[in-house]
Amino acid sequence: MKLHFVHILGQYQKLEDIPDGQNGLYNGRPGYVHSSGNFFLYYNSASQGFWAIGETMGSEVVRLENQGDRMCPYYLKSIWRYADGDLNALVYDVTLRTVCMHDPCSVAHCGHQARCVLLDPQPGSNSTKPKASCECKEGYKGDPYQRCIPTIKSTDDCKCDRLIFSTTNPMAKDKHENSYGEYFLFDHFENAPVYQHFAGIEYLYRRDGHWLVSDKIGLHEAGMQNQGDGDITCPYLFRTHWEYADVEQPGWQWVYDYTARLVCPNDPCSMTKCGFHATCKVDNAQVS
Repeated sequence: MKLHFVHILGQYQKLEDIPDGQNGLYNGRPGYVHSSGNFFLYYNSASQGFWAIGETMGSEVVRLENQGDRMCPYYLKSIWRYADGDLNALVYDVTLRTVCMHDPCSVAHCGHQARCVLLDPQPGSNSTKPKASCECKEGYKGDPYQRCIPTIKSTDDCKCDRLIFSTTNPMAKDKHENSYGEYFLFDHFENAPVYQHFAGIEYLYRRDGHWLVSDKIGLHEAGMQNQGDGDITCPYLFRTHWEYADVEQPGWQWVYDYTARLVCPNDPCSMTKCGFHATCKVDNAQVS
């Protein structure tokens, strides 16, 4: 998050009497005011509904927003976004959190697809408050304090369940920062694997022969694309170059990024990236 938003962070107090509210609620949710009195945390019922922080209760002009619809903002697991005036866009920030210090499950902050389990105080303990622990939901595995991932099988063609997408291109990084990082096997679409970004924001999938990165599986409109590499079906074995969408150019132009790499850390051929008309051979743990 940019420094000029730091003053929005801090302590928010629940409002007991909310203007235009009913029974102490605003749009069916509690409202909060910043310790400075200058900002409000509230639920905006516009569109599909979202939590927001603005300078007035119910303001349509927001500084921060979260698309989650939990009753309490400190139970949100979806990612907050802040309004970036320089980019004229809402930018995800995976480090932002809302926490209620009096709620053990909120403090534990279980990850995606994890549930909170309250544990009774141990005998002889001075504390009478229950402690919270996190565990992955049924059908998921991983670190319950970060993210639990589906326990689904990879395909015979693409056995990798974890990918790393990176670039050294500063323009591509600036325009599509949320697209890079770690992806994990999430689902299948059009008889091909679907990978989800670890932050839960983006998906990598195949559509009509092209591999795309977008915030919804199956969309034709995407921020990144690779037109494929002949008969190679796994995106981490492609030799073709990735492209990123430059929305600031007239007509939404695609720009090649010759430094972008999508690799499977457990696949030596993916890490080596043989050139065109070359074949990867693995012999006695040596790749050529």
